[in-house]
Amino acid sequence: MNRSTKHPGRTHRRKADGRERTRNVTAWRITASWDSRPDRPAVRTTSDRKARDRMVRQWAADGAYLIVEVADGFGWRTVREVNGAAQLLAVQSPSDQR
Repeated sequence: MNRSTKHPGRTHRRKADGRERTRNVTAWRITASWDSRPDRPAVRTTSDRKARDRMVRQWAADGAYLIVEVADGFGWRTVREVNGAAQLLAVQSPSDQR
């Protein structure tokens, strides 16, 4: 028997949902596009910082243009942009000219 004075006819009391509703603020999104296929970018999302850095290094070595974003509430905020093609050209042609 329910002894609630507010709603005496109810026999069951609703319990609050215990799930966490906090957004993941540590999520990273990496978008890579290549000159050979600009209409099909590769998009990967991860919460692992080391995996993010590994993807950026590998795709930059492949000559991709990268946009690294961090989760910002319900959207994404650009943290940095990496031009892998320009880095490859800089490595191939020596900048030290005598």
